[in-house]
Amino acid sequence: LGLIHENSAAKRLQPKILIPKGTPLPASSSRTLRLSPSTTDRPFLRFVESSRLGGSNWNRLGGIDLNQAFPNRTATDPLQLRVDIDAGGVWSGQLTCLVSNQTVRI
Repeated sequence: LGLIHENSAAKRLQPKILIPKGTPLPASSSRTLRLSPSTTDRPFLRFVESSRLGGSNWNRLGGIDLNQAFPNRTATDPLQLRVDIDAGGVWSGQLTCLVSNQTVRI
């Protein structure tokens, strides 16, 4: 399971791995995200999983627009991400703005 931070430049970025391929299930991961203020004009987090093709082939699972999820968040406010994958391979998560303590489920 990986995470891509997208912005209005829409550059194809390499995913940051949250839970590596082959990790025994159930599994979980927690990360603090600090996004660069210069790239947060359209902050969007996209969740992806590796495909059978490997390499740079990723399947999109979903995403979250940070401006909609946290309208009062400033570009420098850190976020806490928690992702869980159950024994059946179903993932869920939550994202918390650490300044306002507001949480959204993913």
